[in-house]
Amino acid sequence: MEPYYFNSNIKGFSREERFRDRSYQGRDFQGRNYTAKKKESSGREPWQRSRSKVEEFHRKDSSIQTRCHNIDRTKNKRKTEYRLNPRQINSKITKANSVNEILNVASNHHKNFDFINCSTFFHKLAKQRGDFRNLQSHKVFQFVRDLTIEKINDFESRNIASTALAFARLGIHDKELMTALSSEARRKIRGFNSQGIASTALAFATLGIHDERLMTALSGEAHHKVRGFNSQNIANTAWAFATLGIHDEELMTALSCEARHKVRGFNSQGIAITALAFATLGIHDERLMTALSCEGRDKVRGFNSQDIANIAWAFAVFGLNLPKTLFDKMIAGSESLDKIEYVQQYHQVMLVLRGSDDYPNKTKILKKLATSESPESSRTHQKISKCLKSNGFCVDNEYFVEGLFFDIYLKDYNLLIEVDGPSHFSSSGHYLGSSLIKNLIAKKLGFKLKRIKVSDWHERRSKILDEILV
Repeated sequence: MEPYYFNSNIKGFSREERFRDRSYQGRDFQGRNYTAKKKESSGREPWQRSRSKVEEFHRKDSSIQTRCHNIDRTKNKRKTEYRLNPRQINSKITKANSVNEILNVASNHHKNFDFINCSTFFHKLAKQRGDFRNLQSHKVFQFVRDLTIEKINDFESRNIASTALAFARLGIHDKELMTALSSEARRKIRGFNSQGIASTALAFATLGIHDERLMTALSGEAHHKVRGFNSQNIANTAWAFATLGIHDEELMTALSCEARHKVRGFNSQGIAITALAFATLGIHDERLMTALSCEGRDKVRGFNSQDIANIAWAFAVFGLNLPKTLFDKMIAGSESLDKIEYVQQYHQVMLVLRGSDDYPNKTKILKKLATSESPESSRTHQKISKCLKSNGFCVDNEYFVEGLFFDIYLKDYNLLIEVDGPSHFSSSGHYLGSSLIKNLIAKKLGFKLKRIKVSDWHERRSKILDEILV
C-alpha cells in the first residue's frame, strides 16, 4: 500500500498543506504510524496525480478539437467573412491599397454592403492610379454600381457628392447613375455643406453633364452658404460653372467677393483656376483680378506650367498685363508645354501682348499648332460662305493665320468673319472668353473682325450683307 491515503482530519493540517511539507507524521487507514515524504522526482502534487490520466485524455481531446476547428475555419473562411458588418467592411475597403484589393473585398462581402460601403468603394477606387478603361465591365464593379442605384434613397448628401466625384475622377460617364445622383441631390440639397456643393458641381462639370435643374439648385444653395466656402471650394465651384458655360451673375458675384476676402488662402492652382473661370465666362471683375494678380506674384514659386498658362490666358482675355514675375516664369516654362491646349493658350497670350512680332520659342510653338486639324465648317458657315461668293466676294474658308483658324476671310476687305453658334455663348447669352480673346488678337494682327450670330443670319441676312459692305 502506497502511503498516500491519509486521514484528512489530522489536526492543524489541511490536505494540501500536508503534501507541501517535506515530511510529516500521520496514520494510515489501519492505524499504523509512519512518516510520509514527498517524492522529489514528480512535478505534480499527489492529490493531482489521481486525475492525471483523465487530464491527459482531455488534453489530447482538446488538441484534436483545436486542429479540427482550424481546418474547418480555413475551409470556411469565406463563409465566416460574409458575417462582417458594414462598419467592418468599410474598414477593409479603406485599408485596401490597390484596385485588385478593393475589388476582392467587394467580391467577398458584397452581400452585406450598405449605402456607405458603396460610396466608400467608388471613392477608394478613384484614389488609385492606373488604367480604368476596363473597370466598368468588371462584374464586381457592375454589381456595386447596380446596388448604388438600388440604395440611392439611403444616400446622404456627402455620399452623393463623394460618389459623383469618384465617377468623374474615374472618367466614367454613367448616365443612369448620374441621373439618379442628380435627382437625389436635388431632393436633399439642404443637407449639402460647402464642400459637397463644390464637389458635386465639379463632378458634373468634369463629365460634361449640363444638368440645368441640379446646377440651379446647387447655385441657390451655394449663394446661401458661400461664407462657409474655403479657397478650394470657391475655385472648384467657379470652374465648374464656367466649364458648363453657366453665367450665373449672382453666384459669381458672391464667389468673387468671398475670394477677395480669402485670397491669402489660395494656392497657385486655386489662383489660376479662379482667374480662368471668370475669364472663360467673360466676366471682367477688376478687383478680383487685381487681388489674384498680387497673390500670384507672391506665390510664383508654386506655379507649374499649366497654372501659368491658365492665369496668363485669363489676364490676356481682358487685355491685362501679367505681373513680370509670372510672365518671366511663363516664358521659361514654354518649352515644357506638351498638351496642345496649353500651347494654344501660351500662343494666344503672346499674340495679344506682341501681335505678329517674334517671341521666345515661337517657331516651335507654331510647328506644334500646325499639326492640329482644321475645324469642320458648320452648315450655317457654309451657307454664309456660299451667299458671300454669290454676291461677288472673294472668300477664304477656315483661314489660318499666326497659328489660329478664323471661319471666313475676305481678302479685298481685310475682314475676318466668325460664325457664332451656341457654343460661343454662356447660358445668359454673353460671349465666352475664347471669343473675346480672338477679338483682341484680330485687332492686334491688323484685321477687322465681324461676328455673325447664327440666329441673326436667319432673321436679317440682307442687313448683315449690307453691314459687311460698309
